[in-house]
Amino acid sequence: MKKKEYYLKLNYPIVIEVYTEYNGKKYFGAKIPLLLGCGAEGATIKEVLKRLEEAKEAWIEVSLERGLKIPEPKKY
Repeated sequence: MKKKEYYLKLNYPIVIEVYTEYNGKKYFGAKIPLLLGCGAEGATIKEVLKRLEEAKEAWIEVSLERGLKIPEPKKY
């Protein structure tokens, strides 16, 4: 069985979106489509990417604990 460190080193594609609140303030949302439900929000790109990395680590830990299959990005 592969360990958490293996999955953390993989280059998962991410999607980042910009949202605007009713008062005009912007924030960012990011997700890793291959890891369903793995996402984060933040006030800046730097913040959202840091939070997404934390979410990815937690997602992988829980999946390993539960014995679930973890998808891997395709290598080209």
